[in-house]
Amino acid sequence: MSASGEQGWFVARYTGGIGAQLAKGVRAFLIDAHYGTRVDNLLEDTPYRFQSVDHFDCGIGRGSTGSPLLLMNHWISANPASPQVAELANGHDILMGQVDRCTAQRRRKPDIIAVGFYTKGDLFDVVDELNGVSIASS
Repeated sequence: MSASGEQGWFVARYTGGIGAQLAKGVRAFLIDAHYGTRVDNLLEDTPYRFQSVDHFDCGIGRGSTGSPLLLMNHWISANPASPQVAELANGHDILMGQVDRCTAQRRRKPDIIAVGFYTKGDLFDVVDELNGVSIASS
């Protein structure tokens, strides 16, 4: 797996493709989607502009309802972007709370979680929890 761009997307490239990961039981993973790429037939997403952690929303954003993948957008829209705000937004309770709200509202768990500053907060712990895996720290 490789990563690029702390402020942008976390890009995970798994060997063997998506099918192999699904066969292994991986439930949530992140995919590189360059800005402007049309993926309406592949995924639906949640809104993507939030002013504070109290405004996260699981409503319908882009894409077609019933698409194979659900992308949950989860960042604070600020200019400039703030690693300190991302630390709060990506904290376990706020992030997992949003996953739970989206799961209840959309009747499915998010397949993709998009955050700002992926190294801030508890993104990896939340994704591990969603995948039912425990990664021992070194």
